Order: sequence, then C-alpha cells, then structure tokens
Amino acid sequence: MGIQLILCYLAFPYFFEHGFDGSFCAHGDGFKNTFTMLSFINEPIGEKGIFHFDFFQYPYGDYVYTADNTPLYAIAMRWINHYLFPVGPYAIPVFNALMIANVIGCSLLLFYLGRKYFKNPYWVWLLAIVFPWITEQFLRLDRGHYNLSLSSIFVVAMILCDRYVQLRNSSRDTRLLFWLMIVWTLLGYMIHGYYLPILCVFFAVFLLVVHLLEWRKRKDWKPILVPFIYILVVGIVSYSVLYLTDGYLSMRQQHAMSFNVNDQKLFPSYLYQSYWFNSINFPLRVDNYGSFAEPHMYMGHVFWAGFLFFCLQLLMNSSYRAYLFSFTGRNQWNRFGLGIIAAAFISFTISLGTNIFGMLIRIKPIPVLNFEIGSWSLLYSLALVAVVCSVLFLCMNIVFAVFSKDIFRKHQPSSGKQFIAVVLLLGVTVLFLFTNVFKFTDVPNLVNPFFYLQKLTRIVEQFRSLSRFAWPFILVSTFFLFLVLDRSHHLLRKWQRTGLYIMLGTLSFSQIADVVTFYQYNANLVNRFSPEALSHLPEAEKGRYAAIVPIPFFMVGCEDYTVTIDDHEDFSNWLFRFAYKNELPVMASKLSRTPVKFSKEMLEMLIHAAPPDDLRSLLPGKPLLVIVSRDLMLEHPDKVRNFVKDPEINRTAYQANLAQFDFIKKANLDYLYTRDNLDFYEWNVK
Repeated sequence: MGIQLILCYLAFPYFFEHGFDGSFCAHGDGFKNTFTMLSFINEPIGEKGIFHFDFFQYPYGDYVYTADNTPLYAIAMRWINHYLFPVGPYAIPVFNALMIANVIGCSLLLFYLGRKYFKNPYWVWLLAIVFPWITEQFLRLDRGHYNLSLSSIFVVAMILCDRYVQLRNSSRDTRLLFWLMIVWTLLGYMIHGYYLPILCVFFAVFLLVVHLLEWRKRKDWKPILVPFIYILVVGIVSYSVLYLTDGYLSMRQQHAMSFNVNDQKLFPSYLYQSYWFNSINFPLRVDNYGSFAEPHMYMGHVFWAGFLFFCLQLLMNSSYRAYLFSFTGRNQWNRFGLGIIAAAFISFTISLGTNIFGMLIRIKPIPVLNFEIGSWSLLYSLALVAVVCSVLFLCMNIVFAVFSKDIFRKHQPSSGKQFIAVVLLLGVTVLFLFTNVFKFTDVPNLVNPFFYLQKLTRIVEQFRSLSRFAWPFILVSTFFLFLVLDRSHHLLRKWQRTGLYIMLGTLSFSQIADVVTFYQYNANLVNRFSPEALSHLPEAEKGRYAAIVPIPFFMVGCEDYTVTIDDHEDFSNWLFRFAYKNELPVMASKLSRTPVKFSKEMLEMLIHAAPPDDLRSLLPGKPLLVIVSRDLMLEHPDKVRNFVKDPEINRTAYQANLAQFDFIKKANLDYLYTRDNLDFYEWNVK
C-alpha cells in the first residue's frame, strides 16, 4: 500500500497538494462529464424526482442514466446535498479521491487473491503493484471515462468466484455468494451501464462451467439452472430499476448506432501495440485507429516478456511441458481455474464483435526504444536497462536450451503428443494475433453470445463499445500467466529465476514510470469549474432567463444520426462553464441514449426559428438567452457549414445546421452585448 501511495502521489501531485480538487481531463467527454455531475448534484430536485435533471435538453431534461456521471455516486451526493448539508464544493474532490483510491484498492485485492494461489511472494507483489498501472482501464482517466477506470470491480468479481468454489460444501454460504454476485453486478450497473453486461457474462459463464463440472460427478442437473437464474434475477431487477426511475424509457430508441463497427471492437493486433507514451515499443506496430483508440488494449511489457519466456520453455524443455500438463490436470484448475478462464474467454470473444474479418493491415517493425516522445531522459535509461536485461536473459535461455541437456533440476518424461499439442496451440495463438494481416470476408463469430441475442432483440446493440468486454480477459490472462510462472519457477536454475525476476522487474519499473510520467504531464489539471476558475466569466441577470440557446447548436445522444449535430468543443466547453456559473439550463444536448423525439423538435426550432407547439407549451414564459460564437459563425463559417455531412441521409440535421446562419434574423432576437468574441441576444418566444 505504501508503494502505491508513493506512485499515486508521483502521478497526481496536484491532487494531493490541492485536496483532490483537480481534473484528470479538460476536453471531450471528460469536461462534459464533470459538468453533468456537478450540475446534477447542485440542481434543485423538481417534481419529476431525484433521478431527473433539466440542465441539458431543456425544457424536457432527462434522467441520470444518460449523463455518464456514475448514478450511484451522483444520486447519493445529490440527496445529501439537498436533504442533509451542502456537499456541492466537495463533489469533485471526493470523486477524484475515489478514482485514485482504485489503484490502492485494486492492488490490495490482487494481493489478497494472489496469496491464496501463489507460492512465491515475489509474484504476488509484482502482480499487485504492476497490474493496476498497466491495465487499459486505468488509462481511461485521461480520456474522461472516469467511472470506467475502476479495475477493482473485476478483481472483486474474481474473489467472489474464488469464494464460491471454496464454499461449495456449504449451501448457506453458496447462496450468500450467489446473491453477492447479483448485488455486485447491480452495483456495477449503477456505476456505469457497461459493467452490467460485462459482469453478467463473466459471472454467468463461471457459474455454468462450475456446475457443469460438478454435474459430471454428481449427475444432478438442477444446479445447472443457477447461471440462468442469475441472469434472470439481474435482468428483472435492472429493468425494474429503469422502469421505475426513468420516465422516458418507453421513448428511447431500442438500439444504438455504430454497433459492431471497426473502431468499437477489438482487433488482435491491438493486444500487442504499445502506447505512444511508452519508452519501450513492442517491436511491431499497427496504428489503424490511433494509439488511444477505443479498441486499444495493450497487455503490457511484463505480460509479453513473461509469455515469450513461457513459450520458449514449453518448446525447448520437455520437463517444463510435462510439469505444465500435470499441473493443468489438478483439481484446483478444474473449478476456479477453468471457470474463470472460460468466463474470460467468452468475454474476449464478445469484444471481437459478432462478425470477424481481416483488414489487410500492414504490421511494420519499429525501434524497441521510442525516441518520439521527447529528449533523452531517465525514462530512456530505465527502458534501455530493461531492454538489455530482457534480450540478454532470453538469448541465454535459448543458448542453454540448445547446448545444455540439464537446464532444469528435475526431469520428467514428456511425450511427443505433448510437444505436438504445444506447437499447435502456439501456432494457433500466433496466427490469431496476426489475423489482421490477412484479407477475408466477414466470418460470423459463433462463439459470441451477442451473435444470437442480436437476432432476438436489438437491445444488445446499446453496448456498442465491444472492446470493453476484453477487460476481464486481460486481468485473468495476466493473473494466470503469473500463476504458471510462479508454480513452475522451482524447475529453473537459480540464474534463470534471478534473470526472470530482473527482466520482469525492470520492464515493470519502466512501464509504471511511463504511466506515472504520462499522468504527471497530462492529468494534473486545474478544476475549471471551481469558483476561482469561473470568476472571469460574464454573469447573466439572475432569474431573468429560462435557458440558454447556443449557436452553433448541438444535439448529441439520441443515437439517430439524421437528427444529430456534434458540438464544437472549445465553444461548448466555455458554454458548460457559463451555464454552471449562472445556474442556467441549456436547450442543446450532449448526453447518451436520449429520446429521438426531443432531438427532432429542437432541430425544428432551428429550422423554423420558432419552437414547435409541444416544445413551446413547456417553456415558462421567460425569455431565452441566445449566445452566438462569432469565431465560428462569422469568422470561420465553413467550420460550421461543413460540419454535417451527407445531406441526403442526414437531411434534418443538415437543414438545421445551415439554418443557424439565418436564425438570428428570422427569430427577431434583441441584441444585448458582445464579450469574449461572443454575441449575447435575448429571445422572447411568442
């Protein structure tokens, strides 16, 4: 814990020195998510209840699930803020502290789980210290997906699975663990919607495998129903929560756009593509969607170095193969091990999409040291040491395997069948990792449960970012690789054990240093919603205006691209801060899964320079404050005109986007003043 505290301080010094009142991300979704959380917590609770808000998509507003701001936290803080004592100023610091605490929590949980299965404490410490920093989830902080960075959620899931197997002889304890799995899934759902299907798949597959293994011995088919009961209970409870708390549920589009598209699902090549800020490159590079794209799931230097060493031993040493085959046949793997591995495998197949196809991607060799991130520094020194140690150690193992017949202390006979099995397995693995190199047409992913569910209902398309389902796979793969290296390390000579520790230790140190440095320079940002940061913004006359109409307008989130206009980030970020300071709702929207009807009516308001009847009837009679960006509408109008493509397909959005240029004249707005290159108008809707 002390090591992780030090690393957290080095990565996030601004947060520790300013009471955690900072920001991990000041752009894109991160900036918007901060605005929605603060606005939701501080907005008075209206007639529609604590789950509803009005700060976006006014006067309709929406419900907390569309705001991407962790319902479990936001609802609790809003309730405390309005019924107990003001907590608005502490909402951001407490939230930031929880996000950073995830690193320590994940480390402690891995240490707890590792001590039960690992024999050598070195491997437990290495896993517990390294994994929280190298997992792709943790890097979500910089992208503004704060609540998706909680890797502890899946470690807790593994611990629940472990306890379920250990306590199978006690029906009372087993039932308790079963209900804890359900509760943990629902809690994950209230942290972020994506945790619901990921945890549901993970637990359901684990329960199915465990009870199938028991059925082989006891021939009792009733326990096989347990995973289906789990899915049924989770489905009923989660839908009931939505039904009872989401007043717009029946109006929402059943499916999301862009399901199964390339930049939302995992490609095997992204498992071994290092990030742009890593001082050590994986020697092969493919950069189809950028280094920080959604499907980028680099498994880390430590994993690939350990995996390469593991493969070399399997191929070149018969006693290592014999030990592995004897180890995998033991009872402890048959329950917890096989259950977890199966759950991770199915999660991984979902991340590949419902159709798999080759993209004819060129994979090119690149320098092992990444000199593109800046001048020579301590990071390069660490990287150079790690690379030299790794290359020397792996080469020495190959040389000794070729010229020595007594590498291991103990020898066990290994049959030719085992060698053939290893060669075939490794061959399939390598072929799969380089699948993207080949060009072939769509191949149905028959192992993916979504392939079949999609034929029954399009609701599964709500979870379009399929690559996120690979998170359990990355955790389980790393855990079991370390477990195998731990259980087999006694077969190695002393110099091999020492060399392996040095190789993985230096690589770990290098990668953690990269992540810490990356966050030092990119995620220690000022909270731009603090009173000091908002002090220079103009103040609107208090109580005079009903809402803000921004021009250029944006309407994001309904999942119908024909009525979607994206925001211009610099302008919208300024708007969010102005709206928050003046406690004014915004008629535009940047949410998720909003009703299509509302988007259509808002865009019709732009086209006709007058709100439709349904929208007009909900306005309170106060004037609207129209804010126009001179930079976008007058000085660089082409940025706006060319913003919406495909006029024949996106007809409504295209018309509304162009109609903004005539909106000021047609709506008969009253000019107020100009400030910060923004024109302020008053619109008295008649």
